[in-house]
Amino acid sequence: MSEKRPCCCGALPAVGWWLLTVLGLALLFWLMVASRQNSVETDLTARATDGLKAASLDAVQVNLGQRGRDAQLTGQLASDAEREQAVKLVEATYGVRVVDNAIEVMAPVAAATTVTTAPALAPPAEATATTTTTAPTTESTAAASTTTAAPASTATAAPRFALLPQAGQWVLQGALSSQAEVNQAVASAEQIYGAGNVINQLTVESVAPAAWLASLSGLKEVLMGIEQAGLKFADNTVTLIGSVGSEQAKADVLAKVQQVLGVNQLDNQLTVKLAALTVTTTPTAEPAAPASVSASTVTAASPTSTTTPAAVVLTTEQQSCQDQINTVMTGKEVLFETNQARIKQASLSLLNDIAKIVNQCKVVLADKLIRVGGHTDNIGEDAYNQNLSQERADAVKAYLNQQGLDLGLLQGIGYGETQPLASNDTEQGRAQNRRISFDIIQK
Repeated sequence: MSEKRPCCCGALPAVGWWLLTVLGLALLFWLMVASRQNSVETDLTARATDGLKAASLDAVQVNLGQRGRDAQLTGQLASDAEREQAVKLVEATYGVRVVDNAIEVMAPVAAATTVTTAPALAPPAEATATTTTTAPTTESTAAASTTTAAPASTATAAPRFALLPQAGQWVLQGALSSQAEVNQAVASAEQIYGAGNVINQLTVESVAPAAWLASLSGLKEVLMGIEQAGLKFADNTVTLIGSVGSEQAKADVLAKVQQVLGVNQLDNQLTVKLAALTVTTTPTAEPAAPASVSASTVTAASPTSTTTPAAVVLTTEQQSCQDQINTVMTGKEVLFETNQARIKQASLSLLNDIAKIVNQCKVVLADKLIRVGGHTDNIGEDAYNQNLSQERADAVKAYLNQQGLDLGLLQGIGYGETQPLASNDTEQGRAQNRRISFDIIQK
């Protein structure tokens, strides 16, 4: 009787089964790598796209599908400057290795010129009231064809410029109308702070000429007298940031800037850095008992929060309030929807705790303000970051008001990217720099 064998096992030799096993393991490994690659590509695409949206470059699409860490950019932009900005933003996204730039720059549309032929007999003046034509220069051309004058070009956007402190240097950001203006701005900044202390990030775009640029170097004496001085031009308004030693110095700076630049719209965000009070005690007959010091003359140590914009003298009770705020904020942050000023639900309990502390302290803070500071990282245009930080500070201020805090006790300031806590070169550092700060300042 013949021996029965299983139909499958007998069909392949042992070597065949070994080959199938190796191929199966290789396939399993490939599936694991592909799965991991998909998650990495999805994460990189999301973060790169968020960065482009923050810079108002929504027309650019990021493609990493089956490309690993190599990003391909497609879409259409209005200028080479925007195209270059988009590439730099994606290259700066942590994890992206190579950027394949396939963005198209849309050619500008030339203004059309309308040519009309005049009739042999000139019509009455009222018949052509809606058409502006060039006047004939001689009588011999009266019946010749007349070219309609081209309409005046529409007004271009205002130039954007910022001179901001960053890690011991000064960064130039924004957009000017020509490379000559960019060179002039860099030269003026280097004249004020030195050639090795200026970082140029200006771009050339279709904006109006900066009439005030020629006077920029005339601010050297003013800016050198301001601690962490910063200067911004946006929407025809000049913004000053930094700190000075007195209210008189603040007023003098304001007058000097208006005089040198010839501008009327000036947003003065300078803070006054108050001098510390010195407490002198009088020896008593009992050396064992220390002299008492009234609460109003106690100089508290500098607040522990690294986001305090300027030194301020606090009483013991006021310093206790600041310490309570710092403690509540330690390890926590106020969260917002991406690129919006809408506070996330998860952060409302944190703001409720802040409101409770300030409500308990409002009596001792009668001569002070709570400054709500909005801060961003350096991704995107400076003007965009400035506006977003101001909107977020105002949103927090409005919520605290809803919790019973008097608006007269609150001040909302948007600092944009001018006061980083950490390096913006890493995602972790940028996350630290996106924050809301609470500081007790002089009213």
